[in-house]
Amino acid sequence: MQKRIVMYSNRNEMDRGINRLTVEGWMVQSITALESRSYRVEFVRSSYEEENLQVNAQTIAPSEPLSSFS
Repeated sequence: MQKRIVMYSNRNEMDRGINRLTVEGWMVQSITALESRSYRVEFVRSSYEEENLQVNAQTIAPSEPLSSFS
């Protein structure tokens, strides 16, 4: 299990960051609103998710140039 903590300076930045990291297989474990109107977000990801993303990236990439399929 991997853990990642990210600090965001405002809510819009946090929303964009969460969207980006969830696409990469991270899940939000906790969000803490700080007095300075910033946010501390804790993400987790299983090792399986990381391996699965690498396999999917290899599967999606064509093994031959697209021009050879014509």
